[in-house]
Amino acid sequence: MKVLLFVSIITLALLTAVCSAANQPTIKWRPCSYDFFKEGEQPRGSRDCATIKVPLDYFNISEGHTEIELIRAKSTEQSVKGSVLVNPGGPGESGFDFVAHEGDDLVRQVKLGGYYHVIGFDPRGTHRTLPFTCGAVSIPNLIRRAHGFTLGGIDVLWDHVKSKTWDEGKRVAEQCFRAKSKTGRFIGTTHTARDMLTIVDQLMEPDRLLNYWGISYGTVLGQVFASMFPWRVGRVFLDSNLLLDNYVMSASLGSPADATEAFSHLLSECFNAGPARCPLSQLAVSPFDLDSKVRGFFHRLTGSPHLVAYVEKQSWGKAMDIKRDIAKWLYSVSNWPNIANLLFNVMTNPDGMNAPNGYPLPKRTGSWNGDTGQNAFHGISCSDSSLRVESVDDLYSLFRAHLAQSSFADEVAPGDLMCALWKFHSSEKIDMTKLQNVKTKNPILFANGKYDPITPLSHAWEASARFRGSRVLVSEGVGVGHFIVLAVLRAAHARLFFKY
Repeated sequence: MKVLLFVSIITLALLTAVCSAANQPTIKWRPCSYDFFKEGEQPRGSRDCATIKVPLDYFNISEGHTEIELIRAKSTEQSVKGSVLVNPGGPGESGFDFVAHEGDDLVRQVKLGGYYHVIGFDPRGTHRTLPFTCGAVSIPNLIRRAHGFTLGGIDVLWDHVKSKTWDEGKRVAEQCFRAKSKTGRFIGTTHTARDMLTIVDQLMEPDRLLNYWGISYGTVLGQVFASMFPWRVGRVFLDSNLLLDNYVMSASLGSPADATEAFSHLLSECFNAGPARCPLSQLAVSPFDLDSKVRGFFHRLTGSPHLVAYVEKQSWGKAMDIKRDIAKWLYSVSNWPNIANLLFNVMTNPDGMNAPNGYPLPKRTGSWNGDTGQNAFHGISCSDSSLRVESVDDLYSLFRAHLAQSSFADEVAPGDLMCALWKFHSSEKIDMTKLQNVKTKNPILFANGKYDPITPLSHAWEASARFRGSRVLVSEGVGVGHFIVLAVLRAAHARLFFKY
């Protein structure tokens, strides 16, 4: 009996030790080295870094592994509630660089109130994680999800899609397939969602739930994770939303739906500010009149030599440069003076566009991601997309659907339609059947601004409708996600959401 009791005690002690070891985090944090940042771009404050190993294919471990680098901005409170993973958007933005540069603000001031560590990482295809770079591939500016202002009429734009965009798309797709034939199928949102679950598991925090803040494309990632692992959803905040259905099946149809309203709001605010603060306002007698005059000016540019150069030589004339920058600067209210001043200059002296250097455009703002992988945007979004066609004419209906949604769709649509030629599919496709009446362990909070040029409020409402118990926080803030300057109330609600 004593022997049995002794053996039982030893066995219990061993089991306790094993369970204790199993509950210890396997992520080993260390002080970050910033050698890979350019001089003058080193992050503020100290950060912790770590590396984890994940399988390339979670269903076939024999395919091998890859590493994901993590960066952490630590909580400022003694009673830490856990960790929040973040994704700043794209696809193609670097979550690692986002936390490296903005981590202190994220932890203390902006969203989380100091109660959480903030962890960033690069999704597959981006920067440090299987960077999707196809070599010397030149992709026209129009493919990036940041532009748009209809110019030239539907026939002109469609002719461009049928010739330049289609031919360029085939070339890019072929070169990317050759360059990434070994790993291209392991890039996509479902793989990154599983990587996030691995991070959560290795953090070994008490509730084993994902706490997450995603912006723009980051909301797609959040929706996919919640549909795949609804029982692992903790505090999930999806900010500036894209509708998953449209992202997967219709080349992000409708994403610039609110851009026209945002642009009109800019002109209205300019007029109300008066000529002393906004010289553009002196050209009109009312906000409506200013809106009409600006749109009339762009319509008169339709037959300009700059547009002809754009269509015939596949180059951006100065007129197209102006419109591209207007659309991009709508992202942040801090850039609105750039738009108003530029419009005033070209409308009062349009001949200036014919000068050798045209009007000097204000310096464009950078991003956290640096060289993230030249083709990360398409490497991720096209691998996720179900859109494939053999004939360019099969894209016409979708092309018209894009233009019907927004006057800013002329640049967004051609780039997203290039996915129709993509030669990769993610080895694990997004399962849209799971996105029906999803009951998550904890309710998701969606947030969107009323004047968002690329992630419309309607997408937040539609996305929320798929997840039981979720709610939508609407702000009057201008811009997209972390670019919003005036959304104080939105940030305050987010802090409360993560705190309680």
